[in-house]
Amino acid sequence: MNRLKHSLPAKVAAIFLLVITILSSLFGAVGIYVLAENGFYQLPVAYIKKKAFENITRSNAYTVLYDYFPPYKYYNHNLNEYQEAFSTENTNFLFILKDSDGNILLSNYSNEDYQLRSTYTYDGHFNAFYEATDFDAALAENDTYTIDCFVKKTLTANDRYSIAEYWINFSYKVRYALIPITLISITAAIILFIFLMCSAGRRKGKDEIVPNGIDKIPFDILLLVLLIIVVIEYTILAQFYDISTIGIILISAVFGIIDILLVLMSCMTFATRCKLGGWWRNTITYLVLRFIFKLISKVYNSIKYILLNTPLI
Repeated sequence: MNRLKHSLPAKVAAIFLLVITILSSLFGAVGIYVLAENGFYQLPVAYIKKKAFENITRSNAYTVLYDYFPPYKYYNHNLNEYQEAFSTENTNFLFILKDSDGNILLSNYSNEDYQLRSTYTYDGHFNAFYEATDFDAALAENDTYTIDCFVKKTLTANDRYSIAEYWINFSYKVRYALIPITLISITAAIILFIFLMCSAGRRKGKDEIVPNGIDKIPFDILLLVLLIIVVIEYTILAQFYDISTIGIILISAVFGIIDILLVLMSCMTFATRCKLGGWWRNTITYLVLRFIFKLISKVYNSIKYILLNTPLI
């Protein structure tokens, strides 16, 4: 063990494994929480899939009424995007949009077999929640709109339904295996972290603690730089709020790895400074406070000298 603490390859391997175990611990913990919140440990998979499909269906119905139907009926242009998106080849979502008299206004349903059916009714006054536009005025001509929605019995298109079904089935299979994997990852991360703290400042062939270049940087300045980096990362991430969920996860993972390495670097240099003793002396805060204390002491001593050496009149 003592030899490993002085070995650079062992430290590099430990850092690599620590990053992996921390990421798996974080994703595992978040995964367990999300699965528990959505009932994966209490409810059957069919019920979970049904709830997910209902949410997707409600979102699609909303899109049909407020994005697809107005230009279809009143403008009849720029429809290629919606016609392609809601074609039966590209979606598992089928619908029949009706007005308050039961007249069919728009539909892509042709008596296909379905596994889920939902009906949504929208009041014309619902448009009051949105900024007034020609589209909203057009929708308000009728009191209510009804959308009968269906999900194909066999998911033939690659869309939100098929993606949701895949991840729900996968998550349901691994829900219990995720718990021991997360616990093992947390335990391994703790062990690796302790090893790296013990090996901080150790060099091959030397018994004493040997600081490197980063250990000579004032510690509070180093922490300030790390804070600035985190703020920059958050700012960059905020610029990509409208990209896909997978994109957000990938960017977050990259920033997460960077942050783990930065925090680990801070912990290791702090451990080295503690082993050397008097770590606080190498901080700007300490130097400023010491200067202020010396200045106050000089002023106090000067006043005291004047008071003691001035004749009483």
